[in-house]
Amino acid sequence: DINDNAPQCPNKNKFIIFENNIPGAIVGLFNGIDDDSDPNATLLYEMIYDTKRMFSIDPHTGIIRTLLVLDFELAQFHNLTVIITDGGLLKANCTVVVEVKDSNDNVPYWEKEFYHFYISPNAGDNFVGRVMAQDLDSALNGEVRYRLQQKWMPFKVIG
Repeated sequence: DINDNAPQCPNKNKFIIFENNIPGAIVGLFNGIDDDSDPNATLLYEMIYDTKRMFSIDPHTGIIRTLLVLDFELAQFHNLTVIITDGGLLKANCTVVVEVKDSNDNVPYWEKEFYHFYISPNAGDNFVGRVMAQDLDSALNGEVRYRLQQKWMPFKVIG
């Protein structure tokens, strides 16, 4: 077989992994395509443009792994470039997208350290004040719900 076919990028170029992974966790298998016969169809993989050195690729298997712990709040997507080289030294540049999914890893926090409200003796069922909390997680993981621990108090939470 002559080396008349360059390697091609696979159809699946997007991988998903949850944040707070263990370094070395497998992100996915990147499988190049080459229509030649061996040895021209033997593929090698190399990752370039990973300036933060967060990922690695096994040059023989195409397995992509993390090198660091990923954090959704810092980056939700990572764009990588993988070069596939076949046995006849033809090449293909492929873009790989790694999507980082959020975990519920952030504790809610109050916007202020202390809240002070004045309540008149005959305030009745009037609005007294507002307290606000935030959570850096996304979607449902970032929703904050309020409740009073002591139900007997003459206060209520309006949500």
